Amino acid sequence: MPLPEAELERRVRALQAERRLPSVSAATYLDGDVVWELAVGVADAATGREATPDTQYRIGSITKTFTAAAVLRLADEGAIDLLAPLRDYVPELSDDRVRVKDVLSHASGLQREEPGSSWDQMAFLTRDELLARLDEVGRVLEPRDEWHYSNIGYTLLGDVVGRITGDYQRAIEEWFFGPAGLRRTTWEPDAAAAVGYHVDPWSDAVQAERNIELNAGRAAGQLWSTTADLARWAGFLRNDEGLLPMQRLQTIADHAAWTYGSGLGLLLWRSGDRIFAGHSGGMNGFLAHVAWDTRGRTGAVIFTNASPSLSIDSEGVALAVQAAELMAPMPEPWRPADPPPPELEGVLGNWWTEGWEFVLSYREGRLRAAAVGSVRPPAVFEPAGPDRYRTVSGRERGELLEIHRDGDGRPVRLSWATYAMTRRSQPMAP
Repeated sequence: MPLPEAELERRVRALQAERRLPSVSAATYLDGDVVWELAVGVADAATGREATPDTQYRIGSITKTFTAAAVLRLADEGAIDLLAPLRDYVPELSDDRVRVKDVLSHASGLQREEPGSSWDQMAFLTRDELLARLDEVGRVLEPRDEWHYSNIGYTLLGDVVGRITGDYQRAIEEWFFGPAGLRRTTWEPDAAAAVGYHVDPWSDAVQAERNIELNAGRAAGQLWSTTADLARWAGFLRNDEGLLPMQRLQTIADHAAWTYGSGLGLLLWRSGDRIFAGHSGGMNGFLAHVAWDTRGRTGAVIFTNASPSLSIDSEGVALAVQAAELMAPMPEPWRPADPPPPELEGVLGNWWTEGWEFVLSYREGRLRAAAVGSVRPPAVFEPAGPDRYRTVSGRERGELLEIHRDGDGRPVRLSWATYAMTRRSQPMAP
């Protein structure tokens, strides 16, 4: 049987050769730590300089994940209300129906790009120019009606962060670059960064692309990074409790198969039974992708310094799937733990509600409820007062579970979201 590393290497080398990409840099990671990496091809075709795993590539729209994380941090601090109109924070915007949360999840209906023909001319508005023309920014769809990718939306979110903190870029660097250990992530390329190319479709010739300054749109796509840094960033996003809402599905983009959508600043992909969170990025001469298994511990990053008709989402998710299959860690051994607290005596075990059998258990210090025969993850509870528990994840999240006792203090009935739970199956309305 081939080693996992050999299978990953074959995938990357085949992609680089078959799609005629100047270089491909890829890595897989576990809990944010790189466990395998490879760079194939040339970072600079003019000099023949080879790409290495430490070579910087432009990551384009993956920059949006930093902007979204900053917005959620400010929301946790009470400086931003996610359900408030974006206009509350950008008064120059005429539209008052688009909420901050809508913009995060690409459900705002705002037009895709800034006013004018920036991509046609490859010249982007400064902040002053953009604010002077915000009355030209319109909605092409109704808010929350359909997924519609919007760069201008994230440009405005970056402006909100800048208005509140005083400096958007400094906030991103202080809050995330340092704490996540991103030593090779910068707003401008270093001297040894990869050169972006256009590959001629009819020959093996390449033409260097010009690096584009996004000006007001830096919050939507300016950053450069390495595979190792993005692995660390993925680990940071996956493990930061305050940022976990980023990977909860908000908007479905693929209504036919339900394989693609948005969370709050992250893109989400379904492959079989696995859900991957992350983001893709594309700029002239560059494609990038980062993804991780939301219920596992593995993930993958992939870059290339060309921008052909290549689905970087498909390639990135496929690499992340392979990482999940080949490099998932062995299960941790089970260890005995402390018994449940006395107030749960007589509560654990089998209960029935609406014809469903549930098993209440105490695992890893928390009360849980799992429906027998269901593939859904168990509900998890936290204490919310005497004989009261709040559902913090899973089925009926946010609802109360209450314990009802007889005169001797023994649990005889539960109510969960006001539905009765009894020790034996019985009609709901006998």
